[in-house]
Amino acid sequence: MEVQIIAVWDIEQKRKDGCVLIDLREFDEYKKEHIPGAICITYEEETFYERIKLVYDAPGLILYCDRGNASLLVGRRLAEQGEKIYTVSGGYYAYKRVYRKERD
Repeated sequence: MEVQIIAVWDIEQKRKDGCVLIDLREFDEYKKEHIPGAICITYEEETFYERIKLVYDAPGLILYCDRGNASLLVGRRLAEQGEKIYTVSGGYYAYKRVYRKERD
């Protein structure tokens, strides 16, 4: 399978379709701020691939990091294992830019 890159505004539709939103950043960053509904599974943890298997039964996984690079790399590895993977273009920074525009 191939990783599909999605825009920030596509996240909610994918979540409505049953996909799980995963924040790959460090837990401290996640605690400060994150996309609502996301769970934190830090990709640098030794147990990352064991922990990610807990959500494999979802129709797809939406991954995001700070800017989208790490989530794309991790996503490729998961997609090679047959998982349906989406990554957020621009990562959390893109989400913040869109969210701030909506609030202003």
